[in-house]
This record gives sequence, C-alpha cells and structure tokens, in this order.
Amino acid sequence: MIAQAHDLRVAVDRERVLRGGLRAFVGRAWSQVEPAAMIPGRHIDAVCEHLEAWLRGDFDALVINEPPGCSKSLVVSTLFAAFVWIDRPTWRWIAASYALDVAMKDARHHRELVAGDWWAARWPGVGIPHGADASTAVGYFQNTTGGSRYSTTTGGSVTGQHGDAHIIDDPHDPHGVASTAELDATLTWWRETMPTRFRDPKHPRRILVMQRLHERDLTAEMVREGATVLCLPMRYERAHPHAYPRDWRTTDGELLVPDRYPADALARLETRLGPRATAAQLQQRPSPAGGGIIKEAWIRYWTELPPGGTWGISVDAAFKGKASSDPVCIQAWYTVGASHYLVDQDLGQCSFVETIAHLLAFCTRYPDALLKLVEDKANGPAIISTLEQQVSGLVAVNPGSDSKAARLAAVEPLFAAGNVLFPDPEKARYPDGRRGAPWVPACVHEVITFPAAAHDDQVDAMSQYLNHVGRSGLALLEAAMAGMKSFFSAPVALRPAAARPAPVVVDELPAEVLPSLDVRAIRVRPHAADPPSLDALERTLRDLHGADAVLLRDAAGARVVDADGCVTVLTPREGWVRFALEQQGYVRAVLPAQDQVPTRPATGRGWR
Repeated sequence: MIAQAHDLRVAVDRERVLRGGLRAFVGRAWSQVEPAAMIPGRHIDAVCEHLEAWLRGDFDALVINEPPGCSKSLVVSTLFAAFVWIDRPTWRWIAASYALDVAMKDARHHRELVAGDWWAARWPGVGIPHGADASTAVGYFQNTTGGSRYSTTTGGSVTGQHGDAHIIDDPHDPHGVASTAELDATLTWWRETMPTRFRDPKHPRRILVMQRLHERDLTAEMVREGATVLCLPMRYERAHPHAYPRDWRTTDGELLVPDRYPADALARLETRLGPRATAAQLQQRPSPAGGGIIKEAWIRYWTELPPGGTWGISVDAAFKGKASSDPVCIQAWYTVGASHYLVDQDLGQCSFVETIAHLLAFCTRYPDALLKLVEDKANGPAIISTLEQQVSGLVAVNPGSDSKAARLAAVEPLFAAGNVLFPDPEKARYPDGRRGAPWVPACVHEVITFPAAAHDDQVDAMSQYLNHVGRSGLALLEAAMAGMKSFFSAPVALRPAAARPAPVVVDELPAEVLPSLDVRAIRVRPHAADPPSLDALERTLRDLHGADAVLLRDAAGARVVDADGCVTVLTPREGWVRFALEQQGYVRAVLPAQDQVPTRPATGRGWR
C-alpha cells in the first residue's frame, strides 16, 4: 500500500507538472529545497508565466524586478533552472550574483534538488552523476545527459564557459551600488565579457533578477537593450514607469504579498529602510517618486527673465572624450537677488579640444557672464591654463572632500524655498528670440533622481554654481549685518590685482550726498577710470536689485577718482554689492574700506 501510494503521488506530480507547467512544479518541488512553507501568491504566478514565455522563445531577455523576500531567487535561480532540465536536459546555465556565497547557495539548492530521491522518482532520465569518481563540486556541475551549471560572481571569470542562457541574480551589492566604480565594473563585465559566453551567439538568452538600486544599474542597461520587464513593487503604483499591465491590484498602495508583509510589518520595514532604500528596494524606483535629495514638488519654472540680474557660467568637465566618458556640462545662470535662474546648457561627450570650443562659444553667446566657474578637477585645470589669457573671469572651484551628494544637499534649502528656477520647456522666452528649452525635462529628471541618477554632470555644474554664488552671497550678507568688517580683508579678484594702494580717506562729504541710513563705503578699482568705464560701472550698480548703490561724487557732481585709480561706492547693502562686484568681475578688484565706514558726526556737518 505504501509503495502504491508513493507511485500514485509520483504519477500525479508528473501529470500536474506536465499540464500545469512551471507553476505546478514550483508548488510541488518547493519543500525539497526550502523548509519554510510556501506562501502562494499571484506574484509567483506572474513570475512563472513570464519565465515560461521566455523559455518558449517569445523574447530572449527578461528582467524581473521584485522586492526582497518575495522568493524570486528561489523560483528563478533554483526551481526554474531545474525545471528546464525536464524537457531540455542538455541545457547549460551560466549563473552569477554579486557575492560568491549567494551564487553558491542557489547552485547548491539546484544540485541537491536534481540529485535527490524526489526528483529521481519523477524524472529518472536526468540526474547528477554519483559514485567514487563523481565530482561533488557546486560551482560547476553537470547532469547525466550533458547539461551543466557554472556559477560565478558579476565581474568574475567565465573563461572557457559557454551557456545556452545566463541567469544574473542580484548583480549589485546593495551596500556598494552607490559607488561609481562598482557600477562601472559590473556594466563593463556585462558589455564586454558576457556577450561572448553563449553556445549559440545568434540566440543569446538572458534572465536578470534583482531589486532596483540605481538608475544606472543592470536593469537600466537591459531595458535600454529592449528586454521585457516584469516589475512588481511592494505597494501598487498606477503611475509606475514600469507598471505591469496585468497587475491584479487596482488601488494605489495595495500590497504585493499581504500574507507575508501585512501593512503594519511593511510600515516598520519602510521606517527602517528610509525613503530612498524603500523607493529602490521595495518600490523598484531608484529614486523616490517625489524625488531624492531634491523633491519634484520644489521644481519651479520661469518663462521670462526679470531685469537687474547678474550672469555666470558653470563648467563640469570630464577626464576623457570617449563615448564611455561622463558628459561635459556647461551651464549659463542668471541671479536676481535671492533667485537663481538656470538659463541654458551645453551637454555632451567632448574631447578636451571640443570642450574648449564649446566653452568659447558659450562665452560668446552670454558675454555678460563675466564669472566662469570651472571645477578644479578632471580637465578643469587644463581648461583654465589654456584660456586664462583669452577669457576673463575664470575661477577654479575646489569642491574639497565633500561628496557630490553633500554638495547638492548643501543647497537643498534654495530648491525648497523656490529660489532655483528652470526654463519652462515650452514657454521660456529668451532675450535672443528663442522659445522653449527641450533639454529641461531630462535635466530635472537627473536632479530629482540624484544620487541614483544615471549621470550627475548637470547636477554637478548646478551645485557648483549654487554653492559658490547662492551660499557665498548669504555668508557675505550675514557677515556684513554682523559688522564683521574683517571678513572682507582678503577680497577675491577675478584677475591678479596690483598691490593694494594706501588707504584714501573719505573726507568731509556733504551730508546731502547720503541718505539717513547705515551707509557703508567700498573702494573699487575699475578696469579703467575713463568716463565710459565709469558710466558702465554706474549702470551695473543701478542694475543690482535693491542695492541703492551710488558712486561718490564731489561738490561739483563729478565722480571722485583717487590717485590710485579707485572710486568709492556708497551703499546700505555692503555685503550684497561687494559680493556682486567681486564675483561677477565687473572691476579689477574690490578693496576693503579699511576703517572708512562713514558715520554721521555729532555736529551733523557731514560724513567722515
């Protein structure tokens, strides 16, 4: 009776698998490799359905994105890998994971399943060789009909191995994927090593199983290559970029596996992971739906630039000009008071010579942008050395030891306050007659998905400008308000300044020259002291929004120019005016007043 019952179970299992395919096999073989009871769900049905379509040849490349804890590795890397040997016993697998112990665990389960009595009773024609001479290896093993499995790590050696298909299960280390080097190494292995590791190069078959971690991860690479994607986020999102068209859930937030992750348990997990890891690992979004460091809700747009601003250019250069190099990004900015307007940009892979040509063209397009910020890394120093005799206002910016993420986080308040504005992609009106900025959506996408964005060059150029101009202006203004006159003892000159002249006393100024305000005096050395140059300086001062700045004049109304070619600027907003003149390069140097801050004398006769 026991034997008959056993034979009956075997016959039933074979028949069910024959009729029900992979899903029936998973249900019956589960207990042979996993002691914990299987928690059935429609997510497993969807995975099995896609795997069988792939096996039939409906498509050659399949990407499965699921949260951790949903049994995707057990179903794909162990059970499906064994299932294929039922009808295709000579099939050869190459399997890889980011960690060797992870790859070996799946391989061991696969081998033990096919070598066990349960399998042998149902499919005796396919087994694992045994005996004194048989190998017990797990990293590479064969079945009795010539099929095999070779396991390695992403980036590891596959020399001499050729498979009918590849299974890549968790190619990225969740703790190391933020490293550009780790991402690049995995993608290089995928692009340069794995394409030659197929038995039939005309029909390369690939399966990728992973949780999303980065916008440049292997999922992004396979999507770019045209792979079919099954994406099942933990909480349903109707607007997910890779939403499964046949997802059985209909309400945003509906759970994927409520029997395993009920609402309270999932809420605790999300709290522990934090918003970024939750978005990536659970929701299969490399960046939260609302944005990473910079939130999508903070993005503001302009349609027309207001008057009275100052211009600047920010350059993020690259090391090389190859197609695999990071792009070079050159941006034009316009600042009015506390608001910073991104106006234009030039983005693309450039050689050093091409970068020089593009920057010169940008400077010609925006001649009022006297400040040119160039990162003091990559090709930056060479750019400055090449152009310093040809282009004025070049400033080398050393980012120090702060990470890219830290530099963007430092200007997060500017975005949150609505002080950073992008051109409206369709409605922006430019002074030269252009309308719209079609490059803006891609730029905004990079900003709100950083630091998980595919590239960071636009973010780098942006944070460089905002840190230098936005935060520096705030620091200068705060210092001026606190009366920290020593803060300005070492002004920044965009060109090498001559030795500082002896102080000139502002003596016996008529009281009517200045309003009854806390007015400060700033000594300025223009490029020239001729009337046209001084006219230009006065126009600049008038355009500084809210500065109320004027040039000192004598009793006859003539502008006062001292023996050293310096003029005196009077303003109640010393910090803002000094910052604008120093950073925008309107003059050769802005010199400290050196105790020349005028105060009203007790007699009321004048200013001294």
